[in-house]
Amino acid sequence: MAPSFVSSGAIQHSISGATFPWGAHQVNDVGLLVAGCEASDAALNLNPGEGFAPVLTVTQGEKLSVFWCRATSTSMPAPSIDDPGNHIVGKIYVFRGCVASGDPWNVLATDSLVQVSSSTIPAPAVTTTVPNCLLVMGWGTDVDILFSSALIETNFQDHTNANLTGLTEIGDYRTALGSGGGYSLACGLLPAAGDSGATTATRTTSDGTPQATNVRCTFTIALAPTVNKNRDTNKFRGVFGGVQPVRCAPPTTDQPLWLPDRNLVHPATPVRV
Repeated sequence: MAPSFVSSGAIQHSISGATFPWGAHQVNDVGLLVAGCEASDAALNLNPGEGFAPVLTVTQGEKLSVFWCRATSTSMPAPSIDDPGNHIVGKIYVFRGCVASGDPWNVLATDSLVQVSSSTIPAPAVTTTVPNCLLVMGWGTDVDILFSSALIETNFQDHTNANLTGLTEIGDYRTALGSGGGYSLACGLLPAAGDSGATTATRTTSDGTPQATNVRCTFTIALAPTVNKNRDTNKFRGVFGGVQPVRCAPPTTDQPLWLPDRNLVHPATPVRV
């Protein structure tokens, strides 16, 4: 079963701390809390974390952090993040069908390089080792929207990667609180294991006009699928050592039948051994 995006909580933005509610979820769903703040702010501190643990932080212009938690009930408590200093904006995204134990990702990568000024920003490629990973990509932005406290949903557009199936933007928020900033989040399925290639997105102004930048603040997380424990059809073919059993015909005399090969199966007619 490949992972899929199923819901998200309410977006939160503040010049102090914030509490982040889950979206609708089931036991074993994975929540990714994605939150952005000013690059010069303190590291985002969960308090209380309510089961969430750090995944990554990438900083260039905006500081973008991801935390994760596996749901143990259908009404998980909301985690909080302390006031980082300038602003915070974020949300919990819920995914279903991830590997059921350990970290839910197969591989991840971040990119905070300075680039030639461009409105097209790539999220890093990853190389997966299993098929049917769901790639979750994030792009941070430090651009203020020049309004007193507005929150808009037009940061990035034209998310593109020919290797991914169903590539969809699932979050796009920019706040004007403090010095302003925000992020975009998208996900898409990588059917085959291997190199995903970079996923690009176009950064825009609030009216959708492409806006060039010379910084990147991006990440890619490849969520691993649930393992099919019975996918090896040869695993239970034989009785001993995985060898296909051999059936013998019933005896035609009253002589004992010797079975020297341990892989032979007794015939339907009882015999003396």
